[in-house]
Amino acid sequence: MPPKPSKKRSKPESSSSSVKASHYEDYLLFKPLVRKYRELCKLKILPTRYIKYPELAIYKTQSLLHNVGLDKLFDESLKVPYYPFLVYLFYANMSTSSSADGSLTISSSVKNVAIAFTANELAGILQIPTSDVELRSIELSDPSVNHQMFSPGCSYPMNNNSLNPIAKLIARIIAHNLIPKTGSFDHFASDKINAVYAIFAEIKVDWATIFINNMASKHTKFLPFGSFFTLIFQHFNVDLTNEPKVESTRDFFDKVSLSRMHISLDSTPSSHSRSRASTSSTSSTSEICDRLDRLETHGDGGGDDGGGGDVIVVMMLVEVMSDLSFVM
Repeated sequence: MPPKPSKKRSKPESSSSSVKASHYEDYLLFKPLVRKYRELCKLKILPTRYIKYPELAIYKTQSLLHNVGLDKLFDESLKVPYYPFLVYLFYANMSTSSSADGSLTISSSVKNVAIAFTANELAGILQIPTSDVELRSIELSDPSVNHQMFSPGCSYPMNNNSLNPIAKLIARIIAHNLIPKTGSFDHFASDKINAVYAIFAEIKVDWATIFINNMASKHTKFLPFGSFFTLIFQHFNVDLTNEPKVESTRDFFDKVSLSRMHISLDSTPSSHSRSRASTSSTSSTSEICDRLDRLETHGDGGGDDGGGGDVIVVMMLVEVMSDLSFVM
């Protein structure tokens, strides 16, 4: 009996996306870049995850980011789409050059438009502050800043469970938009730890250099800063008419994302702390009143040792006043 013919489905020769992708190969600076471009087209582009500030007003997210000059960059009301094939084209044609001080200049070409920028120029394009402060130079030494970040009883090493709700949200914004990563958010590398601290300490960091260094890195899993490139393309007058684009219609930082992160909107984080402090204070006050009653008993009873009772009274009074000071 002759074998049955195979029922394997034949793959279509090309999809609409592959046709579009191949169209952009005409804009590559050199023919050998075709392979690099096709490999880049397999990677996911990480878009900016914008913030719906009004929904997060309870956490004062906009105020924290405004203090370091980053609030407008992530404002959902100012969101822009990203253009995937132009982003792939930018990375395929990209080259870097270093100045005498080691700072990088990024150069590329998109649709035959030459693009080049330094860190200071990128800061101007993105409308973020320039700074000489490197992220790695930040010391995590201010107790008041650390107190703002960590849950009661927690400290370094920083992880997702040790942070209070506001800091947990800021850490997630950093991991999505500033120092992009994928995978688990439970633990943080030193750069992300320093970034969280910098925002709470109101330290303006040289973010533009961080962005440039990230762009210049070898990318094997994803391509960062999707929507940032739209601002770059607009600045250099790249024609975006009729270009395939991806609009940000979901995955914002909003009430829904907070729910996924198990952060409650029922009350402010500070009220959580006040609630805990109030419970502790009520308990402490009750204990102190009991001890004051005992203090009165000791005082009335005197002592057999000719003044020993007075010593006990003084010692208990000092202890009670110390506790009262703590509660207040």
